[in-house]
Amino acid sequence: MNFIKNCWKEIGMEFTAVVMGFFQSATLPTDANITWVTLVPKFIRAKEIKDFRLINMVGCVYKVISKKMGFGHRWRTWVKECVSTATMSVLVNGSPSKPFNMERGLRQGDPLSPLLFVLVVDVLHRMLGKAVKNGRIAPLLVGGDCIELSHLQFADDTILFCPPETETIVNYKRLLRAVADKLIALQRSFMWCKEDGNYGIPLVKWEVVQASKKAGDLGVGDAVLRNTALLFKWWWRFSKEDFPLWKKIVCSCNRLNLHVMLANQNLPVKGGPWKDICQLNVKEQRVKEKMISGLAMEVGNGRRTLFWEDNWVQGGPLKAIFPRLFSISNQQGSVIRECGFWDGLHWVWNFQWRRDLFQWELELVHHLHERLRPVKLSNGREDNVVWKFDHKGIFSTNSFLQVWCAWLKAWDRDWTIPGTMKELFESWTTMHSRKETQKTWLTGFFAVIWNAWLERNVRIFKNKETGVDIIKRKTFLSYKEWTDSDPFGC
Repeated sequence: MNFIKNCWKEIGMEFTAVVMGFFQSATLPTDANITWVTLVPKFIRAKEIKDFRLINMVGCVYKVISKKMGFGHRWRTWVKECVSTATMSVLVNGSPSKPFNMERGLRQGDPLSPLLFVLVVDVLHRMLGKAVKNGRIAPLLVGGDCIELSHLQFADDTILFCPPETETIVNYKRLLRAVADKLIALQRSFMWCKEDGNYGIPLVKWEVVQASKKAGDLGVGDAVLRNTALLFKWWWRFSKEDFPLWKKIVCSCNRLNLHVMLANQNLPVKGGPWKDICQLNVKEQRVKEKMISGLAMEVGNGRRTLFWEDNWVQGGPLKAIFPRLFSISNQQGSVIRECGFWDGLHWVWNFQWRRDLFQWELELVHHLHERLRPVKLSNGREDNVVWKFDHKGIFSTNSFLQVWCAWLKAWDRDWTIPGTMKELFESWTTMHSRKETQKTWLTGFFAVIWNAWLERNVRIFKNKETGVDIIKRKTFLSYKEWTDSDPFGC
């Protein structure tokens, strides 16, 4: 834009003619709607790819046009032209490559993007204003003049205000839930609407439409479930971040311990937004427990991980696996480092009990030692919080949402993993009544279990990792080798 300003005397008339020509013809000049993509260094002497950030550069002609638009039919024609003709070109060593069309017309740096977003978010603004006018939501009264304040909006952020009244809070929740339901209804209408605008017959279950693309479905997503995933991210941040200001305030207001994971604390059941974050709106209790168990400790020197209470061994917290030993332990609330000592280069467990143990309790101690055998402490590495459902150990909302099972998808079955190994086995054995079909399913089950076990051993003893697609192919090959037939009859 500085170039346009500095050279206005030379190019001003031609530039004005191009801009005004668009508003008369609703057609953009050739290459006026192209975006250049390049990497710029974050600091001087950047070398690695992580030292650069990606930026989009939109042409000056398009920027001026998008900032001068109004409303009405012609405005919609202009917007359609701007969105549908957008192209991108990657700058390689400063030289633009061949432009390619975009699947979505709005892009980073596009002045039109915030304008269109405001049009959508204005609907929420009007809904809140109507709720206040009808008396369903009581606004917050500010200052001596009692100025009514129900909400503030800036870009994609919305802050809701209300007095501490249960009825208003409940109505806020109902309104937001209505917004989510409306979004889902719009998604359904878009998917199944006929050419004449009437609602058509759904071709597949809506759950299949919502499920992720990695599960073989359409990946539209569930707005309510995604909101739960975003709330759960605060569980991850609480466990991962040491002592930020927000965490200190939350712990002070809700009587939480800064050093202990949320899963091991008495969580608030009343109060503000943190109560909703802690309680998690997940109807299936088993699914909720599964997600919470995904936050685990990766043991290094053992200085941060609670021995009995934290989730750091296979199967969950030790206090849940060995409740009897936990009840008579003198080391409740102790970190791993306090439950043993280094004997040269070897770590030795040293447990303390409130009394002498019975013979059957000594057997439990033996099983406890067996459970701890694979654990290797390291003085040179700190304990770390990991998300078990991601191969990198990093939590993301997408990893929270993904459900994968290629075998059952190939047989056109929707399936989720049961809670215990017994339930898992029974879910395969009771799927069919015919013996021949049941044998087919069991063979597939053992093919999956066998290859998962082999992969587990390779990761533990050889420190190597195989991708999911390769493991999936190995299960198919095992099935074919054992039965001398293709699992899907191909």
